[in-house]
Amino acid sequence: MEDSAIKKDYIRTGIHAGNKNSFLHQLAEQSVANGIADDVEKTYEGFLEREQECSTGFTDGFAIPHTRCGSVKKTAVLINRLDQGIDWPSMDGQPTDFVIALMVPGGDRGADEHMRLLSHFSRLLVNADFRKSLRQAESSEEIYRIFKERII
Repeated sequence: MEDSAIKKDYIRTGIHAGNKNSFLHQLAEQSVANGIADDVEKTYEGFLEREQECSTGFTDGFAIPHTRCGSVKKTAVLINRLDQGIDWPSMDGQPTDFVIALMVPGGDRGADEHMRLLSHFSRLLVNADFRKSLRQAESSEEIYRIFKERII
């Protein structure tokens, strides 16, 4: 993975989200604010299109929403820990409170990068110890360190 895909500035904790769709809009706003994408609404639509195919809810309160669209200008991973769980259809039916959003530019090159990132983060989240370490992290800096230790 590109070393710059995860940055400390891309990690937020204590985030309030009313519901899944409003939070996906927050992700789109976060991506534009961080220079990852250039259009909030098109990025939001990219997330929604993916969610309509199949929910990106994982297990144990985690979700991996992702988009590969033209408004995304560079590959990035946005990590958000919510202040409380929200309804997000998942494999185990539990509320989602930890979101790892994958953002990849559109186009042919982006397709391979998108699948590689999705596969990598899905494998990480299968590991119960990894999920537990993220849950126990007390700051965005600690979350950043946990992810950087696992990136190959």
